[in-house]
Amino acid sequence: MLTEVFESNPGRRRACHGFDNRPRQQDLAAVTGETDPGRGVNRQSQVSGVRQGRLSRMQADSNPDRKAVRPAPSQNIALDRDGGLDAGLCLLEDRKHLVGADFYHGGPGGPPSAAHGPAYGSFPGFEGNRDADIAVLGVPSDEGSPWKPGARFAPRKIRELSIKYAGYGPVQHQLGYYDIDENRRFLEYERRHSRIVDCGDSDIVYTNVRRTFDNITRDVRRLLDAGAFPVVIGGDHAVTFPVVRAYTERLNVVHFDAHMDYRPFVHGVQWANGNPIRNVARLKTCHHIVQVGIRSLRTRQADVQDSRARGNDIVTVPEYRRRGAARILERLPAGEPVYCSIDVDVLDLPLVPGCASSEVNGLTYDELRQTLFAIARVREVIGFDLVEVNPMLDVPADNTSQLAAQLIIEFLGRIVEHPGYRKRHPMRPGTPAAGRRRRLSRARATGR
Repeated sequence: MLTEVFESNPGRRRACHGFDNRPRQQDLAAVTGETDPGRGVNRQSQVSGVRQGRLSRMQADSNPDRKAVRPAPSQNIALDRDGGLDAGLCLLEDRKHLVGADFYHGGPGGPPSAAHGPAYGSFPGFEGNRDADIAVLGVPSDEGSPWKPGARFAPRKIRELSIKYAGYGPVQHQLGYYDIDENRRFLEYERRHSRIVDCGDSDIVYTNVRRTFDNITRDVRRLLDAGAFPVVIGGDHAVTFPVVRAYTERLNVVHFDAHMDYRPFVHGVQWANGNPIRNVARLKTCHHIVQVGIRSLRTRQADVQDSRARGNDIVTVPEYRRRGAARILERLPAGEPVYCSIDVDVLDLPLVPGCASSEVNGLTYDELRQTLFAIARVREVIGFDLVEVNPMLDVPADNTSQLAAQLIIEFLGRIVEHPGYRKRHPMRPGTPAAGRRRRLSRARATGR
């Protein structure tokens, strides 16, 4: 569900042999309406995928200089709607038989999916416009990991696993995704009207963490300036700081994690995955912080004292189970927006084999999702990140990446229901989803 991509020509069939996760400057420009040859989205990373290799060789054969040339959207090859190479385990179906199922632009079909970071070209209809409500941005950096690396591959893998959810919408002729417990659909409007885009990945300048962080902040800031809601896929937890740094409005942070991530800056180490919340706490825009799920035996007492001395709240797993989400909600100032940072190690160790920092005695998936739902109901969430998925450690079925993809989908489905979100991103009048949502809002207001 964050991007199943279908061929732009409904008359052709195509198969996908690999995918290109090459982030491009044009993709971010699709949302922001900007083009900038400077820092930001990667423009030079090497293309992966069998299909791109074949394309390059084919073009080299017809090129007198024997050099691979960049494909143009007009070429007779299978392209995504944005002119990029399609990717992932795509269905061998005519697009006309599958009613618009690409979450890449939040198409009208089933639940969204993000199969890959977009490649060449820019989104049709987005040039110079800012016509998107939700923007997915990958941050493939794990240079802040002192233990086992590999989280840099999570943005690609989570996008790939999200395809698992995308096909059901068009096949079953339903919009958004259906929640059987609540007997209703979510993200229906966003999918029908292409309100979600994937902006590829931020440019990671290896060994230059400051430059990388500047790129991340710049990319998120451009998305915010364009009026888009950022969904950031890490990467290790160090990337949360440059993401939150991009916000200029006052906000509160809910931090889900097994660890404090409040380490002091020792031996010049300030930008690792043990430091982000201490860094975030120093931002002038950051008001209150609630840290949920802290339980590791490696927790430093001094870090707990420093966090509490700032006024932060720490909710351990036993405390959470005694009081539930209410313990978190009561600490979030009313009427103020919330940013959520989700480290998958907040979940119990067996649930996240693809995580280098997992700990025993964590939350269940339902405990985490219900807490996120509760936050989205009573506070306006203005962005979130999901970090510390490590595909290199995961089981062959990629369960941790699948869990991450589903959590992103379900959380988004609730975030867009909040009146604050809808005020920033008003629905287009006259749509069936808009009418149903207005009726639902009236029913909630009257208690009927």
